[in-house]
Amino acid sequence: MNGGMNKVGLALGGAVLVVAGVAIAWGWEGPPTKTERTDRVEAAVQHVDIDNDSGQVFVTSADVTETVVEQRITYRGDDPGRTFRVDGSTLLLHGCGPDCSVGYEVTVPLGVEVTGRVSSGDIVVEGTGNVDVRANSGNVELRLRGAERVSAVVDSGDVDVDLDDVAEVEARASSGNVDLDLVGVDVVRAEASSGDITATVPRGAYRVRASTDSGHQDVSGDDPNAERVLELTTSSGDVTVRGT
Repeated sequence: MNGGMNKVGLALGGAVLVVAGVAIAWGWEGPPTKTERTDRVEAAVQHVDIDNDSGQVFVTSADVTETVVEQRITYRGDDPGRTFRVDGSTLLLHGCGPDCSVGYEVTVPLGVEVTGRVSSGDIVVEGTGNVDVRANSGNVELRLRGAERVSAVVDSGDVDVDLDDVAEVEARASSGNVDLDLVGVDVVRAEASSGDITATVPRGAYRVRASTDSGHQDVSGDDPNAERVLELTTSSGDVTVRGT
């Protein structure tokens, strides 16, 4: 009787080992580990460079003297540890490797420039200086005041910008909508391959160049002699200019 029970026990143990071996072979390693960490950067950061494969990046500027980097990391295997680094006055927000994603929430001093890309995830930037960002799959949201040049490009996702006192703006979405809320912006170039473009501007004089191959145009107030320029182009979608 005991021998039979031992045999059954051995058989079950062998089955468990086989299942565990198959799980490892197929990458079934159980649920991923999630962790959060916050680091303070004493160096005077003037530029943020983003190169993140997976995870949202949120950057906001404030009247502070140091930079704070919050990281929300999801990973399998070894803990990746700190996922950013500093090179001189540049804060590098990078990914954390295979089987790992990291979301950043960063507070920087006023006037810091933000550039870079995220492969999968949103980019949100508020209140900083010049911005030049791209999301391959995700949305880009910008809330900026007093920048010289702003560029937001999305391959699959929406562009949503709220800008005040910005000299030049470029906004492009290959598959998605472009929503522009503009005050005191001199030159705007917006393009959507498949999606709508909506520009909300204060009432005044604008040189409007709007076109759509398949869609409707709702544009008024075009002044060919105006200094401020709105160039709005979509291949498939509507173009709308609203006055406030």
